[in-house]
Amino acid sequence: MKFINAQCPSCNASLSIEEGRTTAFCTYCGTKVILYNENEKVFRSVDEAAIKKAEVQKEIEIEKIKNQEKENKRNFIFGILYIGLFIFIILILGIGACFESFDGFGENQSHIDGIAMPYSDNAVERVKDYSEVVDELTELGFTNIETYPHASPTVKIMGLENKIYSIKINSKAPKAGKKYDPKSSIVIEYFISNMF
Repeated sequence: MKFINAQCPSCNASLSIEEGRTTAFCTYCGTKVILYNENEKVFRSVDEAAIKKAEVQKEIEIEKIKNQEKENKRNFIFGILYIGLFIFIILILGIGACFESFDGFGENQSHIDGIAMPYSDNAVERVKDYSEVVDELTELGFTNIETYPHASPTVKIMGLENKIYSIKINSKAPKAGKKYDPKSSIVIEYFISNMF
């Protein structure tokens, strides 16, 4: 076997390379040496570390791009979810606004045939005797009126015996002037001094 004497282009160490080989590694620094022209003994070193570093950098860049794509996809999905939630809330508020003209689920109380309520649930009506209010509402055409006493120890002192405590129509405070179905449930609570 015949050897060619060469010098490492990186560390200048003497190398013996088998004849016929096109590459070898320096036994001192590990540099890969490529023989171009055997007769002229031209050598070129290959920096394996730089090649590996470039490959790793390329892999890191590819991983960054993949992570950015995942982040963009996640942000897109969250954006769609936020928009959907926003639209859902707007729809719920819109439906709630539509039912404002209803005084009971499924019962439209603002129809033309309704009776305008003369009272609202506030302090002005509390000076009236509950039996007067019942009579007035009956004369207007309301047919479903119930009354309940509300006991309080200070009623006599304050002069509120048989005065209105609260008025509810379909379990809600009525709005004066608003039209309601004559069959709407009206509950009138009135003050009494003692239940026993």
